[in-house]
Parts: sequence; structure tokens; C-alpha cells
Amino acid sequence: MCRKPPDLELEGLFKRHFTTVEFFQGTIMNPIDLQRVKVHEADACLVLANKYCQDPDAEDAANIMRVISIKNYSDDIRVIIQLMQYHNKAYLLNIPSWDWKQGDDVICLAELKLGFIAQSCLAPGFSTMMANLFAMRSFKT
Repeated sequence: MCRKPPDLELEGLFKRHFTTVEFFQGTIMNPIDLQRVKVHEADACLVLANKYCQDPDAEDAANIMRVISIKNYSDDIRVIIQLMQYHNKAYLLNIPSWDWKQGDDVICLAELKLGFIAQSCLAPGFSTMMANLFAMRSFKT
């Protein structure tokens, strides 16, 4: 869901790869928009960060506000949020309906990067293996 309509590149991506994905124009902060997209019927809600943002803390703050809006609308929905900075995880504990036991979870990009670096130190070849797993290569046949 976004306030602006999708650009041509995103529309093309949806049409080529995601036939069951729908784009809704609106804002998560509006309960009417949340009702329109049927958040209360969803198994989970993903809140993704803009990794190209200028201010990671402001991006995290905006995404935490989105989680608060979702949880205020439907407190039993599972929410998975992507944060840029590790220290912003603590703010999620102040949300009354945030519950790790019910499946609410955080993916922190900085923590993920540091974890990969640590694993590379502990296990030689780990970074090469991960690069090979995630790299896309095409071969001419």
C-alpha cells in the first residue's frame, strides 16, 4: 500500500512475476484503508524499510508508527517489520499488542550484515557460499 500509484516499472514487475499480488493506493495510518485491504483477514503483515533512505532513524520511526497503526486496528495480526538500525528494536516493546510469542518479528538490516560478517570470521568460506547462493548467473546453452 502506498499513497502514490505504482510507477510503470513496479506495475511491470507485478504483472510478470506476481499474479496474486495487488497494489492498493492509500495509507496504513487510515483505518478505512486498512479495512479496504482486509488487514483483519490477513495471516501476516510485512512492513518493509526503504534501504535507500537518507535518514535510517526517521525511516525506522515511520515504520514503527505503521506497526502501531496496524496493531491498533487488529491487535492479533502477525507483523514482521524490517528496521534499518538495531537500537530501534527497543521501541517495539512499548507497543502493548506486540508479542514475540504470537509471531511478531523484526528483521534488522544492520544486525543481519554484522551477523554475516561474524559468521565469515568463524567459518572460512561462509561469505563465498552466501554470495554463490544469492548471486544470479545465466549460462548460454
